Amino acid sequence: MYTAITPGGQPAGPPAHSGMRVLLVGAGWLGEVVARQLATDGATVFTLQRTPRAPVAGTTPVAGDIAVAANDPAVRRALPTSVDALVRCLAPAAARGDDHGCYPRGAAGAVAMTTCRGAGRMLYTSGPGVSVRGAGVVGGGTTRLPT
Repeated sequence: MYTAITPGGQPAGPPAHSGMRVLLVGAGWLGEVVARQLATDGATVFTLQRTPRAPVAGTTPVAGDIAVAANDPAVRRALPTSVDALVRCLAPAAARGDDHGCYPRGAAGAVAMTTCRGAGRMLYTSGPGVSVRGAGVVGGGTTRLPT
């Protein structure tokens, strides 16, 4: 979000999130793009991720699981005492054995971390896995919905 738009449709001034401290949870295929853009726009970005990977340029990686991060002393020490916003970009990882239960556990953990770090904002991204359980995917030939 920008503070103003010029008549030509271009941003006028710095992005509204410039200077913010942001905790981004899940720096995978979507989160990596979001983290990179936030950092480019001037935010201080910390990425919380379960799987060790190369850090996103301009960010500070922190290892941990959002489901328990608010109560994990190592994660709490690695993060600033407060953040302005939490951005959650998670999806289940079949290779890790995740199931549909990762959505409510991750949501509860995101709320707990938002509260314990005093974040005034939380952006929660989601995907088709919250609406279809089982082996099928939305648009993949299944019409089965949760009961």
